[in-house]
Amino acid sequence: MKRVFFAAAVLALGLGACVDSPTEIQVFDAKQLDVECKVTATDPSILNGSVNLNYAVSYIAAFMVNSSLNQGPVVIGSLPVDGTSDPDAVYIDRMSVTYKATLLDSSVGGSSGTNLSMDPEEVPVRLAVRGATKDNIVVLDLVTVAAYNKLKAAVTAGQYAQVLVTFKFKGKTAGGAKAESNEVTFPLSVSNTPIKIPTCASGVIFKAVGPCGTFGGQDGVYPECVNP
Repeated sequence: MKRVFFAAAVLALGLGACVDSPTEIQVFDAKQLDVECKVTATDPSILNGSVNLNYAVSYIAAFMVNSSLNQGPVVIGSLPVDGTSDPDAVYIDRMSVTYKATLLDSSVGGSSGTNLSMDPEEVPVRLAVRGATKDNIVVLDLVTVAAYNKLKAAVTAGQYAQVLVTFKFKGKTAGGAKAESNEVTFPLSVSNTPIKIPTCASGVIFKAVGPCGTFGGQDGVYPECVNP
């Protein structure tokens, strides 16, 4: 069974620092989650995303994560040491996130725009990846609180923002050595536009339709009705 992790917090893929020395953790394809927060390694990958901040406060996606660490079993004398610990595990405790955002006028097809200044962030996370494993699934919220507040205030109903969200995991190996992932960049189209959603009939409660039971507004998915 594949391990599924959730890290609170952003993806075209970046490469490791050098070809012959890969990072300890590699982040690969991005995947869409369903309303029950389910996803599998064989689900189609997504190349970019969209979010309407008039309805959503986050952008939730899953990423496939592999570990390249494989030092083999611990040996004392000539005998391997049995145990449940993993000497090749990597413990991630933070994620560096940057946003490169351009405000565009939707009425002119985004042919001109201005850059939006957004501060880089170091987001605390808690994630453990066992050594020499593939297709671990990590669920991320790519829009931090600070990023949401900045974009919500800057993007008007007549605009959208093209945002490149770049992140990297950072942490340590089980032995205490520094470890990190490759940089990953995910393109995100951000709007803040009201759409016509009917009011729910009396006694009807709107259904959660977004990833992991969220309200909607991500990747063009909205509830069928909203309560007044």
